[in-house]
Amino acid sequence: ETWHEGLELASRLYFAEGNITGMLDILLPLHEQLEAGPATRREQDFVVCFGSELEEAHKYVKQYINLTGISSSEPSSSTDSQVPHSKEADNLMNKAWDIYYQVFRKINKQLPTLTTLE
Repeated sequence: ETWHEGLELASRLYFAEGNITGMLDILLPLHEQLEAGPATRREQDFVVCFGSELEEAHKYVKQYINLTGISSSEPSSSTDSQVPHSKEADNLMNKAWDIYYQVFRKINKQLPTLTTLE
């Protein structure tokens, strides 16, 4: 659920508002949490199902950050028109979001079946 909500919010920030730093403020902590390793069985199952895809998306996001110099620690604004854009940077972010969208759809399909509490 954390990733589902995070991807939904990050998507809205990026696509609807053009807020790249806001999007990174959501996504990067989720990736850090994933890299820290699972603490519960449900988290372990999540890593098995989505870990490699999210790792690949994170790789593209990190390449985007390195290319543009933007980071989540910068002040967030409603639009990031000052962010240097290039075709390469846009391609990296598009690749990341292709993966995030696939993961979001898979999580969305699984959410109704997750009725047990740990």
